[in-house]
Amino acid sequence: MGSNTVHLLVATLEPGGLTDRLHAVEMVNLGREVAARGHLGEELVSRTAELVAAMVEFAREEQVEAIGIVATEAIRIAPDSASLVGAVHRLSGENLRILPGEAEARLSYLGATAFRVQSDLPATVTDIGGGSTELTIGRGREIRSQQSLQIGAVRITETYLKSDPPTPEQMRQAAVAVADALNSLAEGSEKLRLIGIGGTATNVSSVALHGSSNIHGAIIFDYSVSRVLDQFVEASLPERRRIPGLEPKRADVIVAGTLILKLLLAHFHLTEFTVSTRGLRYGILIDAAEQGKV
Repeated sequence: MGSNTVHLLVATLEPGGLTDRLHAVEMVNLGREVAARGHLGEELVSRTAELVAAMVEFAREEQVEAIGIVATEAIRIAPDSASLVGAVHRLSGENLRILPGEAEARLSYLGATAFRVQSDLPATVTDIGGGSTELTIGRGREIRSQQSLQIGAVRITETYLKSDPPTPEQMRQAAVAVADALNSLAEGSEKLRLIGIGGTATNVSSVALHGSSNIHGAIIFDYSVSRVLDQFVEASLPERRRIPGLEPKRADVIVAGTLILKLLLAHFHLTEFTVSTRGLRYGILIDAAEQGKV
């Protein structure tokens, strides 16, 4: 359960990796509601809990061995998150676990690097979410450092990009805010291999590759990110929804997400990143299987 979306993933863990059996996603925009009202609210709690309960039933129909429900930034900061935890348990019979930012970063890193990064090679995984941006630096499966930045696609959109399309001054203010947050990150002495996961990275990559859905493992260059950002900024919301490769429901926050990605590359002096369609959800499943619990 993220700031933008609620995902269901049913998968089988095998020696060579994960095999997807069922994947479903719904846009719920929890982060936007929390940013606008300061809380989730009774109606959103009820609607989200019903959605989660329905997804749990889908999972049970697949005869799964274990179920885990986790939530991230929007629910972490919502003062009425306990209401959602209670409603999910009441309707589904399952416990909702709210991940700390550090745990979210660790599991995202695990999902993105498992079966792909050799034990002696460095990797940095970033997930630009709706409410926060997670950055985890490691070698193989060993995490060296991790940080959760309070910048995300929904948060930046709601705070700065209020016009459609955003004005140059709004883009400048948003860029300053993102750069200020990124300045808290140490650049490090080792050249980073950046792996991008989550909705921003996958949608930008799909658009950069002219609407292709075959993006897992693709290398996307910084100039392609800049070109895609220009394309998004020049388009109105209805026009962005028609851009090949962009999920229409993400069109209202994709400008901010792409801006964060562009400035993240610039901060680390990188000319490219590798996109991965596997991240937090896969990390949760791998961790659960290895620990024998969810």
